[in-house]
Order: sequence, then structure tokens, then C-alpha cells
Amino acid sequence: MPLGTEESVDPDYPRLIELMRPLREGSVTTTTRVLWVLAGLGALVQFAVLLIYSLNKFHHFDLSEDYGIVNQATYLIARGHLNPFDTIYQDQFWRDQFSLLAWPLGALRLVARSGITLLVIQSLSLAATTFVLLLVAIRVLLRQHFSLAWRLVMLAGFGLLILTDPWLYETASFDFHFQSIAALTLLLAVIGFLRQRPWLAWIMIGLTLLAGTSEILLVIGLGLGLLLLAQRRVQGLLVVAVGLGWLAVDLILGAHQSTTFALSYGYLSQVHRQNPSLMAIIEGVLAHPGLPLHVLASRHSAIGEILGYSGVLGVLFGPATMVTLLAIGANGLQHSAAFLSLQSGGFQNFPEVVLLEMGTVLMGTWLLARLRSSPRWVRWPLGGAMGVVVVMIAALGIDVDRGIPPQWLTVPPRVAAQLQTVAIPADDEVVVSEGIVGRFADRADVFAIFARDQHFQACSSTIFVVVAARNGFEIDPPIRSAGIVRDLDNDHDAIMRLRDPQVHVYELQRQPVGAFLSFSSARGVKVSRVPAFGDERCTDEDGAALS
Repeated sequence: MPLGTEESVDPDYPRLIELMRPLREGSVTTTTRVLWVLAGLGALVQFAVLLIYSLNKFHHFDLSEDYGIVNQATYLIARGHLNPFDTIYQDQFWRDQFSLLAWPLGALRLVARSGITLLVIQSLSLAATTFVLLLVAIRVLLRQHFSLAWRLVMLAGFGLLILTDPWLYETASFDFHFQSIAALTLLLAVIGFLRQRPWLAWIMIGLTLLAGTSEILLVIGLGLGLLLLAQRRVQGLLVVAVGLGWLAVDLILGAHQSTTFALSYGYLSQVHRQNPSLMAIIEGVLAHPGLPLHVLASRHSAIGEILGYSGVLGVLFGPATMVTLLAIGANGLQHSAAFLSLQSGGFQNFPEVVLLEMGTVLMGTWLLARLRSSPRWVRWPLGGAMGVVVVMIAALGIDVDRGIPPQWLTVPPRVAAQLQTVAIPADDEVVVSEGIVGRFADRADVFAIFARDQHFQACSSTIFVVVAARNGFEIDPPIRSAGIVRDLDNDHDAIMRLRDPQVHVYELQRQPVGAFLSFSSARGVKVSRVPAFGDERCTDEDGAALS
């Protein structure tokens, strides 16, 4: 049974719930205030670093389709299109894992109109998460009867673990994702329940659910974790019920059936059809339970990164334990192992890492409190060993953090400077290579060129094509752009706006509205000169063709 339950805690040691309650009147000393200020300064410095890094990525065009999807949706919402269509994955945006937080962000872009706003919010959320974790460490340690030196050493160790967390910096490195916000809201929800602040907990639960389908599982996991805390079992049952209820809404509306969802988990359904439903996937897992177990076992090293960089001890904290189990199941069972790996999909696992770090603070304090009453010949070696482990984890984390910029900043400054010179009107449609499509997505119609055959219906007489096959972050193998460039060079209606060994920009003029553009990484690009109104994309609200 995870530590923190009523039955497992030493009777001389306060329960974890007691540790999270407000400090007693008169116990806020000058030292406490200094520690709060230092925590704030540490988080502020981290925010500045993350913001500078994110702005650098923005100006380097190092933003791919994940950022592009949210950028386009919030851009359209801010301009009154309350049911935005995702032209990158060709579906209604709300069906992309039910990420309803995009609507408040879209409202925010009424004031802060630039796509940079999303990166600022992400950086602020990540730094705020660090600040809250540091406050938790300060609060817990101040309740102990350790000497001031011991408490400062312990706080330094926990702070080092939190501030050097590579999962946080990887989250900031890969586009924009709602997990950066969900990690903060989930952490505040746990604190709200432990500190008996139900209003805070339930507001944060609601915001977490609005982040998307995968976050529903995190909320259910939190509820299951609260069941392990003797004084929070009623709240745990309510949280599980709310999570299951929201999941039912998701299933009924079919909000989980985006293209990315089916591609990620469809193989588990054991049926050979395109875009299997969530129910088909669940049935497949129940019928063949050995497949998901085999997949998770083959990805044990990535699971070790989740547990290791969060300090390991967090697995003993009930809420973190259950959230992590469900999150590893959701992320580790995706078709690609990238979504479980620190090196390519850190954002997916950041929320459970945050709870594991909180658990490490609580459990580490519990162990050190037990060591305090042990003989000196036991206390010092074990305490020293724990310190060495923390320093080693932080050192490994710093090494990973140092390797992030060259891994993610893959658009050379020269190419970025060239792209900055290309002025594309906001009303024109753009077809862009996957790795840099994010920066071009603040418009109604933007399409990403992936490493497969694609067909785009043009609703504008002018279309821009940006080919930068080996720049930016590419999930698919880089496209072979030679055929596309060759065909556009030979197209009499294609005007070259930029030619560079690594990037080409063309403006296609006099395109029939409703015509189809066919892109192939092997055969180049073909344009159908005959308008073909096969759907409602190129019609207005009255059904008339757009001109």
C-alpha cells in the first residue's frame, strides 16, 4: 500500500494531508519569507529562459503541425469562427481529442492576436508549475523538526530536482500542447484536496478535463489515487465519477475520433479498417491483453526515464501512482514509442512527472524524518546516499537539457531569415512542409505536406507553396521535395518567390476555385484545372460557390 494512507504512516509522523495544511499562526518567519522569495525568483528566471527559448523557436520557424493545429483554431475562434475546421488533419477541431481549452485561448487572442501568445502561455504555465512545486517543498520541510541546516540542504536537493527536470524543457521544446497547462491544474487539484480546499480542487479538475481526452484519464487516475488516502475517499469516488461521466460525453460525441487518435491506437483494435473507434480499441485490448503488455515491456527504458528524473520515490504517493499507471498506459501504448520517450514526446508525460515530483518531496521528507530518529551510523550514510542520488539525477537531467537546443532548433538562421522576407496575405491559402507549418497556420486554410500522397481542395485563386523538406521538426520521414520543386518550376502559373538550397516558395495564381492539388513525395505535384465542388469547403453559408 502506498505511503500516505492512514494505516501505513508512523503514528509519530503527521499524515501527508496534515503536511499540506497552512502553516500555524506565527510560524511564518523571516527564513520562510526568504525561501518564498527565492522560489519565486527561481521560477521567474525559468520563465525568462523558457520564454526566450520559445520566442527563438518562433522566429526560427521551428514549429510543426501540433502548434499549427492550435494556432489555426485559436486564430479562427478569435475571429468569430466558433466551430473551427482543422485543415491540417481535415476535421473539426473539437474532434481532435476534445481540447476545449482552445476556446478560452481563442478569446485571449482577441487582445493578444499573435500566435506567440500560445508560447507565452505555455512558458508561464511551466514556470508556475515549478513555483508551486517549490512552495510545496518549503511548506513540507518547514513542518519538520530538523535543524535549519538540514532543511536548507533538503530544500536545495528538492529544488535542484525540480528546476533541472528535463521533461519540462522538452515540453517547451516541442510546439504547443495543452499538457503544459494540465500539469499545473492537476497539481493544484491535488493540493486543493489535500489542503481541504474543495473549491480550488474542483475548479482545477474542470480545467484539466477541458484540456483533452488524454487528460480525462489523468483525472480518473487522480480519483483512484485519492481512494488510497483514508480521509479523501469520498472525494476520490466523486472525481472518478466526474471523469467517467466526461469520458462518456467524449464517446457519445465521438470527439476522440480524430485522425491522430486512430493512427496512434488503431492497431490495438485488431481490426483492419481505417479510423477504428475507441470502443473497438477497448474491445481489442480485452480480447488480446498480451499485446499491450508486450508493447509496454518493450518500452521499459522510456518508463524508467519517467520514474528516474522525477526522483523515483514519488511512486509511493497514492495519487501520483495511479495517475502514472494510467498515463503510461495511454502514452506507452501508442503506435509510436516516441510518445513515451523523453527525447521526442516529453509533453505527453509531463503531468504525471509533476505529480511524481510532488510525491518525491513528500516521501523523501517522510524517509528523512524516519532517519532522524535512527542511530547516527545509519542516518548519515543513508542521508548521504539519498543526496548523491539527487545530484546524479540532476546532473543527468542537466546533460539532457543542454542537448535540447541543437535537437529542436533545426531551421538554420539563414533559412529562417529568408522565410521572414516572404509576405503571404492572411486570406491566401498555404501548403507547407510539415516541419515548419506551425508558423503559417494563423489563417483559415493551411495544409501540411507529409511523406505520403495528399489531395488539397483549393478555395482561393492564389495559393502559396512552401517546400522546406528537411527543416523543422518532422514526425514523418522528410519528404523528397525534388519532384514537387521540378513540377512547380515547370508550371506557368507558378511564380517563384524564394529559391534556396533548403527552401522554395511558390505563388500559384489563376487557380480555379474548388480545384484539387495533388502532392506526392515521389511524383511531385499535379493541379486539377477543373473545379470540383465535392464538399462544403468552397461554399458560403447559402451553399453558393465562393469566387
